[in-house]
Amino acid sequence: MSNTDSLTPLKALTLLGAPALLLIALYFPSLDYEFVWMDIPEIKEGNLILPEYDYVNAFFRPLHVTQSGRSDTSQNPYYRPLQLLMVSSIYHRVGLTPRYYRASAIAIGAAYSALFAFLAWLLFRRFIPALAASLILVAHPFSIESFAWISAIAEGAAAFWIVASLILALLAMGEADKKRALRYVIGSCLCMVVALLFKEKSVVLPVMSIALLISLRFGRQPQWASLNHKQYADWRDDPAIWLIIIQAFTVFGYLSVWRPMILEIGTAGASLTGSMTTQWLTAIGNWPATMFGFFLPIHPTTSDVTPIYRSFSEPAVWAGALLGVGSFGLWILLLRWRMGIAAFGLAWVWIAFLPTANLVPMIHAHADRYLFLSIGGGALFLVSVIQTLTHSNSQRTQSAVMLGVSIALVAGLSAQTVQRLPDWRSTKTLFTADLARDPNFQEGRFHLARDLYLKGQLNQAAKEIDTLIRIEESELDVLSNINQAGLYQMACNVYMQQNKANYAIAVIESFQVRHPQLANHVGAMDCYGQALENQGDNDRAQAIYLGIIDRLQSNPPAGLSLALARTYITQGNTIKSLVWLRKAKSSGLGNDFLRREARRISKLIGQGRL
Repeated sequence: MSNTDSLTPLKALTLLGAPALLLIALYFPSLDYEFVWMDIPEIKEGNLILPEYDYVNAFFRPLHVTQSGRSDTSQNPYYRPLQLLMVSSIYHRVGLTPRYYRASAIAIGAAYSALFAFLAWLLFRRFIPALAASLILVAHPFSIESFAWISAIAEGAAAFWIVASLILALLAMGEADKKRALRYVIGSCLCMVVALLFKEKSVVLPVMSIALLISLRFGRQPQWASLNHKQYADWRDDPAIWLIIIQAFTVFGYLSVWRPMILEIGTAGASLTGSMTTQWLTAIGNWPATMFGFFLPIHPTTSDVTPIYRSFSEPAVWAGALLGVGSFGLWILLLRWRMGIAAFGLAWVWIAFLPTANLVPMIHAHADRYLFLSIGGGALFLVSVIQTLTHSNSQRTQSAVMLGVSIALVAGLSAQTVQRLPDWRSTKTLFTADLARDPNFQEGRFHLARDLYLKGQLNQAAKEIDTLIRIEESELDVLSNINQAGLYQMACNVYMQQNKANYAIAVIESFQVRHPQLANHVGAMDCYGQALENQGDNDRAQAIYLGIIDRLQSNPPAGLSLALARTYITQGNTIKSLVWLRKAKSSGLGNDFLRREARRISKLIGQGRL
């Protein structure tokens, strides 16, 4: 029985087109969903939008910046210049219509699925297994955040270039002609650089290339590449070795020099648990639940709530350690059994997952989207195992059984995706659904409250904020990200709009006692100053405004300058009031409220009183 299929033009079209069409069919209903979650500050409010024709700046700034242009420490430290270029280009051509951004994400997803199908073909050299792997990749509900969420548009783009790099790496490893192999090596490394500029998780590529080489050498799969690679007896002539060396040095330079220089920080920060031992125990203890949810995604969620494990005696920690050791042991066995593709797939799952497995402190201890890149490895692993288990002397029988099992898997995964996707219609529907399953999901409740606040539903927003403050003060033994300063700034803003300035002052002052770093948060302290003004304490308000300006490394925003102009005029100092009014005008009065306030202050300066 032949171990390979001939790829006719019709089969090639089906192989590349079927996963792309399935992805489009699954995600087309999301085309006109609203901006959701981080889409609102990043796209709608313009935090990621670069000025037109100023695109070079994308390569010299973090993804998230503060008003002073420095890295925003309330976010994970990301360097993703090509994401900035992509969303800025779309904005300057079509504005703020969500469908064009989401159409771009879906198009990238379709291209990624087709390219992965080609990689699967190179590995299996069988039509049914390659098609099955690519359809599983598309149908998995953990892909939703990459293809329906605009803020994660770089996920799919980076995955595309990672797979392109792997394809060229495989071709280099299996190429008998040294000159052609060298061209593949160069192409693979260039693809890796593009992937790195989309998303930092692409640093896993050198290790994935090593796993691919080991599968060739010891797992004897794919057989065609393994046979051709045997000619490289001397490692100095082996293109795979030089590929891995070049990739490793590129990643080392990226991580140790370029990225820290742009972000002005090297890592995500200190341990979220207060102890690196607890950090590792928590990470390992959560691996079983994470991997169970990955291979059986019954309840996909955006929640990052993670139980904290503090002792080596915790059963979950032992289970996680056994899972890690067992996976490594299974990988060795798969290589010994000459199941190189399954071994590569299993290694891919873990290699892609470990950088975001909470071993290194991150703002989010867990997220389904952290496993998006692992889906490709999981698909290869499952299909290779199914192919082995359904082995038959009749290729037609084996193909029929494989097709039936694959259809069942794809149908089940697609059903989960179809069921979950409508939750992404809006921020409210998304987090209402996830909070119903996990009430301690603090970031979800924060964004739900923010959405209600922006829509003017102040009472409902205040209710969610009060719940958040209770959770934040209760110090539950779980990890769940919350932008604490952002929470209290929003609480202050909501109370001010409800004409409860005394509540706003109380909430900020209580938070300052427990979190002194709030004094460095511009937005929260600005609201605090306005609340003090409202209560007639103009001298304290003025001191707060001046303190904010001292910390800013750029011109103060117009609203802050107007606030200072107000406080000076209450002191009868019309000259300083006029100075700050002029600074506000030079900064740009960007909305009707600021223009009305400037006219009011001008009139008061003319009268010499407030």
